[in-house]
Amino acid sequence: MRRVGLLGGTFNPPHAGHLHAARAALEGLALDALWFLPDAEPPHKVLPPGTPTAQDRVEMTRRLASLLPRAEVCTLEQELPAPSYTARTLGELARRCPDTSFVLVVGSDMFFTLDRWYRPDVIFRHAEIAALARRDEDTAALDGCRARLREQYGARVSLLYADVLEVSSTALREALRRGEYPEALTEPVAAYIRERGLYR
Repeated sequence: MRRVGLLGGTFNPPHAGHLHAARAALEGLALDALWFLPDAEPPHKVLPPGTPTAQDRVEMTRRLASLLPRAEVCTLEQELPAPSYTARTLGELARRCPDTSFVLVVGSDMFFTLDRWYRPDVIFRHAEIAALARRDEDTAALDGCRARLREQYGARVSLLYADVLEVSSTALREALRRGEYPEALTEPVAAYIRERGLYR
């Protein structure tokens, strides 16, 4: 069975931190592929003024994915009704790709809140969870959360310790509004932003 990692987000804009997380997942989880999963309308936050369209965020993410072998962009959340619930997305992916095993890659901050997401039972039924944690993170807290999710939901959880590249999307957007193009954007993404006149 094919094993595919899913890395979701608003990608507003996609940046080197996302690329770094994707590379860590591909290398550390024995994945056949990594799919970036841009949401159309996140259920947990309001996108800031000046946010590019969902289609522009998809295209920027495609530019980022082009830098990493075995990475691509899944646009399913652009097709499904808003808001972009992970449970709904995973259920549809399971229906469309019955020969694929999915691994949902999340940062440790999101890992601690997974049981408060919409329909966590559906999430844990359709995907293994891989929590991307910093090497110096509180291992006891992560192990405790993993044990609780296993007991309550039968969740399949792995912890992936890796160096995390911290990049602030807010700081990138502010720099872009000043006409700056920080290196963390990566050149293909910066070129698309320039072409489309985004974040101005």
